Amino acid sequence: MTIVEATRPVTGGVDTHLHVHVAATLDSIGGLLGVESFPTTPAGYRKLLGWMGSFGPVERVGVEGTGAYGAGLARFLQRRGTQAQGSGDTAANQRLSEEPDPAAEPEAAWEEEYHKHVFRLACERVRPVVAAATWDAFWRTAVEGQETSAVARTLGMSVGAVYVAKSRVLTRLTEEIRGMEADG
Repeated sequence: MTIVEATRPVTGGVDTHLHVHVAATLDSIGGLLGVESFPTTPAGYRKLLGWMGSFGPVERVGVEGTGAYGAGLARFLQRRGTQAQGSGDTAANQRLSEEPDPAAEPEAAWEEEYHKHVFRLACERVRPVVAAATWDAFWRTAVEGQETSAVARTLGMSVGAVYVAKSRVLTRLTEEIRGMEADG
């Protein structure tokens, strides 16, 4: 008797941020298959979906912040036939479907440049107040898209320490950007 293992569908979840999305992939019973970060660009979206698909056929992806930082990713997933489930209130998916595609808007380029400028400014403010290794771990994984395990080896850190470093810097950057936006 031959046992054939069928490819099992996987589910993804994405924590969205201004310049980086952190994705996790789960097997059909909720086991964590991997966590990785990707830039918030069309190329980053393709890499994210390809990475999730390397674990099996992607059944659905939960996207946090579909009305904000996750809107572009959610539209990308929907255009490729992947079920994108928005988080938040019950109207999240409705808002997502009504959201205009920023690439079609004439101000999209300006908006993108503005967000890049805000990110650079936040980086200038946060980098001096975190340890060099913490910043390196964040930058290499979140911005450059290097694999977490490779960064851990290069920096002499554990994989867990790299994730913690990335998370801490992302939190500080998010706080800094929110502060700048609140100040006007």
